Amino acid sequence: MELSPSKIYLDVVNNRLNKNSAVDLLIALIEGSDNSEIRTESLEIVKKINLNNDKVYRLVENCLISDENSILRCVAADILFNNFSKAKNFLPLKWASLNENSALVIKKLLGLFTSVDDPHFNIFKNNIVNRLKEVYDVPLSEINFFLNLEVIYAEYAKEINFKVGEAWHKIMNILRKSSNSKEIIHRAYYFKFGGNEYKPLQDNSLEYLKSLIFQEINF
Repeated sequence: MELSPSKIYLDVVNNRLNKNSAVDLLIALIEGSDNSEIRTESLEIVKKINLNNDKVYRLVENCLISDENSILRCVAADILFNNFSKAKNFLPLKWASLNENSALVIKKLLGLFTSVDDPHFNIFKNNIVNRLKEVYDVPLSEINFFLNLEVIYAEYAKEINFKVGEAWHKIMNILRKSSNSKEIIHRAYYFKFGGNEYKPLQDNSLEYLKSLIFQEINF
């Protein structure tokens, strides 16, 4: 039978495989497979197994810093933040706050950093916000709106590895497919080209924008 992440996890749950052996098999899949779905599922299983030893730390640190797949980097950030102490996760998460360029991973990092009241993670959050302000060149109040539009594009187009700020025209092309997006388009253009003040959106959350844009589009 072909080795799969789900089979490895089932063997752990049923006590047919210990956690250390399972992690070794999952690392082999992550490092040896060319299939992004298998690699991501394998790292998700590593998260579920919740073994926070040095081997796992080295794996997720390497995934966060150097893996090309942004979804895998999201999972790595999650594991580092939730499964390891700040003494362990401080440096890689600081690095990510200063260097990560994927909209998907940045959205994940901001969610993690704002989930706790911690002065260091607040600094990391501000690192990201300041970088986004420079990229988008919009008021601070609109950064989340522009980031959410990029996340929506990444999920809709299945184009996950572009850098923040690089998908403007593609995002606008998707928005134009929905008549519900007129206000969003006007708002985006207004701030993109130097506007400073615009009436607040009813809701600028990711889920609200998705529901508004994709009422008429198969998402």
